[in-house]
Amino acid sequence: MMAAQRPDAPGLTLAELSDFAQTLGVTALLNLDGGSSSTLYHDGQIHTARLDAEGNSVERRVKSVLIVKQAK
Repeated sequence: MMAAQRPDAPGLTLAELSDFAQTLGVTALLNLDGGSSSTLYHDGQIHTARLDAEGNSVERRVKSVLIVKQAK
């Protein structure tokens, strides 16, 4: 889940994300910087943090990767 970077952007604020995570029983969260090179890949879809003037995703090279796997 990505937190909104601007008040008018879709997504959650960090406080809203924290509240939502608590309803799911999450006990720890990791807050990455969310800079313009941040990218989230989930369930076959790429979600980028940066948009161009027309609202299209701007893809950048990813230097570091954090992989999270759900325990079975």
